Amino acid sequence: KSTVPDGTETSSRLFITNLNFDTDWAALKDHFKQVGKVAYSRVLQDANKRSRGMGVIEFEYSADARDALANLHESVLDGRTIFVREDIINENFQRGRSSGGGRGGVRRSGGGRGGGGRTSSHFDRPRSSSSGPRSSEKKTNYWAE
Repeated sequence: KSTVPDGTETSSRLFITNLNFDTDWAALKDHFKQVGKVAYSRVLQDANKRSRGMGVIEFEYSADARDALANLHESVLDGRTIFVREDIINENFQRGRSSGGGRGGVRRSGGGRGGGGRTSSHFDRPRSSSSGPRSSEKKTNYWAE
C-alpha cells in the first residue's frame, strides 16, 4: 500500500476475473507488464489444479496498479474480456498464505448441516441385504416409539 497526494491509500494488488481457463500465470503477467513492473502473478486453481478463471497481480508500485485498473479493465486476454478491480488485502496475507486454513482468512460461524433436534433418520435404521422388503417379509417400522 502507498499513499497518494490526496491522502488516500492505494494497493498495488489487483484481482482479475473472467480469465480464459487456459491462461497461466506467465500470460497474465505478460499482459499486465505493459503498464508497469509486475512483482507477482498467480492464477487461482481448484483442488484438481484447474484454473478457476481468476487471478491476482501485484505491482512493484501502486501507481502501476492504478494505471492497470484504468487501462486494462475490460481488455481482452486470450480471447476473453477480463475484469480488473483492486484486491482486498487481508492483513495476515503473505503471498499465497493466510490465517484462515486455506479459506483466505474467512471465518464462518455455525455448525454445518446440524440435525436440528431430529430423533432419527433414514441413516439410523439397520441396513438389509436386499433392495427392499419382499411381500412375504414382515415390514418393520423402525420409527415407531
